[in-house]
Amino acid sequence: MKLSSIITINKRALAFLVSLLFLALNNSNAQNATSSPYSRYGIGDISGSSFARNLGMGGLEIGMAVPYMINPGNPAAYSKLYYTTFDIGVKFTQTQLRTSYIEQNTNTASLAYFDFAFPVRPDDWSVGFGLKPYSNVGYNIIDKSVTPFGDTELRTYNGSGGLNSFHIGTGKN
Repeated sequence: MKLSSIITINKRALAFLVSLLFLALNNSNAQNATSSPYSRYGIGDISGSSFARNLGMGGLEIGMAVPYMINPGNPAAYSKLYYTTFDIGVKFTQTQLRTSYIEQNTNTASLAYFDFAFPVRPDDWSVGFGLKPYSNVGYNIIDKSVTPFGDTELRTYNGSGGLNSFHIGTGKN
């Protein structure tokens, strides 16, 4: 196979992956990544910022420059990227909330991060971008009280959403 035909095949594969990504993002629905009543206050529960490989090293992001791995914590590491690479993480959380009267157990699964990078010139110059949650909001609180007239009053507080962080970077030797 000639080099030009391999490059054409890689461009088609890249175009297909990017199209698939945008199609998936266009059809995706919002997801609750937490079920904590404390996420009602401020901007919500702050998400962890590290990728799976970085968590395995205690959250270290700066010292890594590998030709097959994305490291958005160190944009200069993009310069060593040799392959088109994407990284997706999913987060699963089990929560138990308990008072002296009631107990609630919840499970949530959500996107932890997505990152995509490609070499413009392998082992010399690459570009990458990604998306990860910064904070999560997800609560459903029912407050039951008795009015001065003896009536029972129910107040329901619902919230979902959060803030996301989009990043883009490049690195060149």
